[in-house]
Amino acid sequence: MMAVSNFKFQISNLSNLWAFIICLTVSFARAQTETAQVFFSPNSDGIIDSAVFRLSVSNASNIAEWVFVVTDNSGREIKRFTGKGAPPSGLDWNGKDEHNQLIPDGTYHYRLSVVTLAGNKVEMPPQELVCDRQTPTAQAGVEPALFSPEEGSAKPTAHFMMDAYDANGIHSWILKIVNAQTGSAVKSFYGKGQPMPKAEWDGRSDAYDPAPDGEYSFTFAVRDRAGNTTITSPKTVTIDRAEPMTSVEAEPPVFSPNADGVQDIVTFEIKPPPVIKKQIENWSLSVKDMKGRALKMFEGLGEPPRAISWDGKDAAGKIAADGIYAYSFLTVDQAGNRGFALPKNLVLDTTPPQATIDLKPLLLSPNGDGFGDNGTYHMEVVEANGIRSYALEIKDDVGTLKKAFRGEETPAKQLQWAGQDSSDKTLVDGKYSYTLTLADRAGNKTTVEPKELQIDVTPPVVDWMVDPRLISPNGDQQEAHMRISVHDASEIEQWRLEIKDAASKVVRRYTGQGAYLDPIAWEGRDESKNMVPDGVYNAFFWVRDKANNAVLTSAQQIVVGAQIPEITVTAALNNFSPNADGVKDTAAFALKSRSFNKIKQWALAFTDGGQTLIREFQGLGAPPAEIIWSGERDDKTPSPDGFYRYVYRVTDEAGNRNQTQPQNIQIDTLRPEIDDRAVPALFSPNADGILDDMIFKLSYRDQSAAREWSITIKNEGNKVVRVLSGQGALPQDVRWDGRSDAQKAVPDGPYTFVLTAEDAVGNRSATLDQIIRLDTTPPQLTIAAEPTLFSPKSSSDKDRTVFNMTVQDASDLTRWSLKFVDAKNNEAHEIKGDGRPPVEIVWEGVNHKNDVLADGSYKVYLVVRDEVGNEGKSQPATVTIDTSKPVVAVVTHEEMVPSLVPEVQSVEGSRGIVINLAAEVLFETGKAQIRPEAFPMLDEAAGVIKKYPKRHVLVEGHTDNVPIRNEEFPNNQTLSEGRAKAVVDYFVRYKQIAAARLTPKGHGDSRPVADNENPENRQKNRRVEIIIEREKPQASSSPADNSKKRGEP
Repeated sequence: MMAVSNFKFQISNLSNLWAFIICLTVSFARAQTETAQVFFSPNSDGIIDSAVFRLSVSNASNIAEWVFVVTDNSGREIKRFTGKGAPPSGLDWNGKDEHNQLIPDGTYHYRLSVVTLAGNKVEMPPQELVCDRQTPTAQAGVEPALFSPEEGSAKPTAHFMMDAYDANGIHSWILKIVNAQTGSAVKSFYGKGQPMPKAEWDGRSDAYDPAPDGEYSFTFAVRDRAGNTTITSPKTVTIDRAEPMTSVEAEPPVFSPNADGVQDIVTFEIKPPPVIKKQIENWSLSVKDMKGRALKMFEGLGEPPRAISWDGKDAAGKIAADGIYAYSFLTVDQAGNRGFALPKNLVLDTTPPQATIDLKPLLLSPNGDGFGDNGTYHMEVVEANGIRSYALEIKDDVGTLKKAFRGEETPAKQLQWAGQDSSDKTLVDGKYSYTLTLADRAGNKTTVEPKELQIDVTPPVVDWMVDPRLISPNGDQQEAHMRISVHDASEIEQWRLEIKDAASKVVRRYTGQGAYLDPIAWEGRDESKNMVPDGVYNAFFWVRDKANNAVLTSAQQIVVGAQIPEITVTAALNNFSPNADGVKDTAAFALKSRSFNKIKQWALAFTDGGQTLIREFQGLGAPPAEIIWSGERDDKTPSPDGFYRYVYRVTDEAGNRNQTQPQNIQIDTLRPEIDDRAVPALFSPNADGILDDMIFKLSYRDQSAAREWSITIKNEGNKVVRVLSGQGALPQDVRWDGRSDAQKAVPDGPYTFVLTAEDAVGNRSATLDQIIRLDTTPPQLTIAAEPTLFSPKSSSDKDRTVFNMTVQDASDLTRWSLKFVDAKNNEAHEIKGDGRPPVEIVWEGVNHKNDVLADGSYKVYLVVRDEVGNEGKSQPATVTIDTSKPVVAVVTHEEMVPSLVPEVQSVEGSRGIVINLAAEVLFETGKAQIRPEAFPMLDEAAGVIKKYPKRHVLVEGHTDNVPIRNEEFPNNQTLSEGRAKAVVDYFVRYKQIAAARLTPKGHGDSRPVADNENPENRQKNRRVEIIIEREKPQASSSPADNSKKRGEP
């Protein structure tokens, strides 16, 4: 259901157009119009999650844009809705600000403004809106929580205490009591407005049937005026007559409180009865020795814990002695019923088991040779209470587990092992350790100290290399270094290194005892210290460990070479000109070499007259056949003109070196110095006698005479249009008449020209591009206005228009003007100036007298003249002046808060069963016709009436104290009577209830249930009550007489 709020009405004459803003408040419950707060709660609970605004505007086609703004109490903008054209018929705001964040609770204001196409603005005054997501506070309790609703009981009823608060007021509330096992509803207390402080439950259901013994759960729900709901956590109330029954179990039944982290604590698991849950007043758990002496007592008030832990300490805080103990559990409920669990036994054991282990032999060689292939573990275990598990673990020297023997009983006294891991693979050589770990039934553990063993079946592993592999006893690489590393699980006994020639004859031998330590360097000599011939040699390394495991490595090759390389270098040119002109820009150098050994590195070096290195080409491996030099230095800068020397040198892989004798080469890059300029830079070759020709002024300076020259003229597309050229010396002046090589006039625009000259030795120079212009075209113009529709001297942001102008011309401009022409083609206004017009002109719609021009459309032309007299006129821009005002209407709606109170409320009192129906649900404001939406509610009430066919029924109408007057009902009394009669007629006509059972009666505002000081209380007073009266011993002659006997007016 929707209610409309906030009524304000304003009319003002705005330029002969009526404008008004409407915000309506209409109460469906009464005719009086009043201002009420509008609430919403954007919390996604489905209840008033958004604020809904209905918008309307007259002459929608004249609206340019609209703005709907929400501000906080300080006036700061929170949310803005905008759009072009007329506003939508409605806005639905979800309470989020411009950053898509929910706004905080508080009072806000909203307003709507619209702007016409001409910029005229109308804005409604701010209206109030309340955002409330804060749920009300609520709490509920019961005293006593255990009661017995029987006659003569000391606790025949349970009293529920309720309290709730919300800053914006409580809308409705309900206290529900449900069966804790089935979840079915048993009893409800409810109402609208502030809840009653206390409700009394006599143990009967809403159907007035006694509730059975057991536990019940109750919650208290409160809803505020914004629809925010708080539901308290469920609490319990119990009807109980049964005695408490509880069992207890110890887990584990054997424990060891020795602080080793394993079964240190025994947990007594308390198990209440599965059917009846008791409210326990006190409880106790006792532990006794086998003589019945108390060792430990646990006790407490209220419900016992589900588990109690015992660390094995007695009442004095000392660990109890090992042995068997008995435990029992006692409970007493709030009624004094005692429940006793029979004693059970548990075992306390803190003594760890005793064990020894040895392996024979400690050195294993599981290689199948029959010597040391197996070892035997000998184990002795002492434990009176039995072993729960054991683990024999073998680990490597870094602690990684390799093999484990495990079991869940006492281990055998002997166990054989063949040196294999968990995958039955023989372990690698090395040192290992073994240990035995045992755990008894109480979790006590014993671990025997680790002992060492060793496995060795693998020959030594050799890693070695020779560096360098090519040596030259008379060069840089004079020795070959043997870098050898030997890896073995056992110690090394002996080693040998031999170097053999191509015929496998040993030319040098090295031997040693124990580990190989120092690297060996062979200098290319035999046992007699003589130099060996150049050629290929092989080195072999042999080693044996103390387990008699031996290995001979594969050969490592060594090459001996001492021959010096033979080299030559030849230049293709004795001089060159590296100036990138395409003529002798580079010099080529041919490199040749011959060597026994491979070339390791080479270099071609250039030095200046002072023997300073300026450029060096170098590389690794074989040199290239040719090197190209462009005269650059190593830093890539060009070398200056002059004479240079170059040398070619190489080094082979054995370190042998050679280089050529220095040779000369010359660089000559001197270019001519030239200059040109155009006079004038702007000309107009149109045969009018003014600037028809252009003259190029030329100059040339060089030690060599000029061989040829040319002036190249290009258009804007870089295409050549004219070439002026000659041989020999350059002239001082060259004339151009603006024609192409085909003697045709070239089009207007920018052109570039370049002077090029080459001297007698081929050095060429060219000037930079220079720009010249040719112009015979008048200016090209455009003009545009924004906005094209505006309202001068108004509060609108469209109180002026801006003209944006563009001018394209090759020449400078001398003067300009803006001409304004009205619809009758009369000039209404002109703006003018000298030089180039501004890019933007702001016009406020006024003439030279500052008077606003009449409403209507105007054409605006831009006229411009350039420095050569060419004049251009733009296409017109059209602007419209409009000072009219719009008509705007805004209506806001407030969604009704769904009530927590059932629509059909029945309460049994001294008069009988009373069903209370809200008038807002049944009727429209000021009317007595039943709304179709109310039919299901009346049908439900009729069902209650039919349960009591022998009882008489009163139907009473009530109103608030706000006066009413319309054609049908002159006052509240007649309205209440009409509504009561309408309900009776519905029961008789549609529900077939006998008319003799029903009596309608109206009380007007004479019997309020709350004061009429605020809208909430007035809503409570607007109601229809249906009273199903109690049965009388004697029936009266008429329902009216019964009413008088009950003391009713």
